[in-house]
Amino acid sequence: MVKTAPAFLAITDKALGADEKFFEVTARLNPDYDSEVRGNKEFQTINATQISEKTHKVTGNTTADSAQTKTKVDLSTYTIVPYMSPNMRIDSNKLVEESIEYFRSYNLNGVTGKLTLFGDMALNSAVQIELIDERNPSKNGVYLVEEVTTKFGTQGYRQTVTLPYRFKSQNL
Repeated sequence: MVKTAPAFLAITDKALGADEKFFEVTARLNPDYDSEVRGNKEFQTINATQISEKTHKVTGNTTADSAQTKTKVDLSTYTIVPYMSPNMRIDSNKLVEESIEYFRSYNLNGVTGKLTLFGDMALNSAVQIELIDERNPSKNGVYLVEEVTTKFGTQGYRQTVTLPYRFKSQNL
């Protein structure tokens, strides 16, 4: 049995529908995906809202066939990647296909951003640091420090480290 590890990444894709109003679709990897089970889909469309029959008659748009309209998923632990469809007057099914294609081509490169640490680390720019995240192991790895800002104050001695990209991934 082959199962994929759930990546904590979701794509929120927005598009301009036939009624010239925006709607969105959220796609993520299916945490229960098993390649050996027939009909099991690798991706899920989640947090969809049902498009009413009246709206369907006016706009011609329907809720995507694979959308789970009754299931609301808590995405607070997910990295949400926004995506805006370049296609105008697109329907929900095409938007789901576009989201999945964007998801497959998205570069999962660990963490990008700033990290605030205790100031006694004595970090400098251009050094390599190893980060270990037990909640999300896909972020583990060796990163390059681009910038270090040191602050003294009522919150103590702190360093804010800017990490542009990961050099080497670590699978623990």
